[in-house]
Amino acid sequence: MRATRVLKEDHREIRLMLNILEEMCNRLAAGARVEPKHFSFIIEFMGLFANEYHHSNEEVLINAMRKAGAPFSQTPLGEVEKDHQALQGLLGEFSTAVSAYTRGDEHAWVDVVDHGRRLIEAHFDHMQKKDYIMYYMADIHLSEEEQTSLMMDFARLEDLQVISGKTNRFGHIRHELEHTYGIGDAMEEYKRSKITDPDF
Repeated sequence: MRATRVLKEDHREIRLMLNILEEMCNRLAAGARVEPKHFSFIIEFMGLFANEYHHSNEEVLINAMRKAGAPFSQTPLGEVEKDHQALQGLLGEFSTAVSAYTRGDEHAWVDVVDHGRRLIEAHFDHMQKKDYIMYYMADIHLSEEEQTSLMMDFARLEDLQVISGKTNRFGHIRHELEHTYGIGDAMEEYKRSKITDPDF
């Protein structure tokens, strides 16, 4: 299996959680009450799975692409690297807004919706760049054999104790949120058709 395929499968998990977050923001904006703990779970998932696990594996791929001569300077590939820091900042802003909402600040919902939607849009744009540019370029510059070998350097969920200890919990709560907000794999595949993964 190609390393790029593994990373694309991660994107499916991230997209699903972002679609759940989008529905949560829509309900909050419409005046409905949304459980603060649901927002906190999204923050935890994005911080651990997207930022620590997924991005660390992307760095392995990026380093291999650089060695293979892929052009990063003044190209969309360079933008992908810059996005990572910006996404962490957006997650921090969203987390601050959620903390205020959790404390009962009656006006905090506005910031939760605003920062949540900004985080969603930024992540979808970022994943689109990777699915259609970075991973495409990786498949050009790295053979399937090279990518298979590359995965030996990938972090594995079971090796990251802070994540592996929560893997079952993540799955349980994700299914709970899918049921609560009416978001599932089938809806996820159609809802963001503009960035449908070309391999699926």
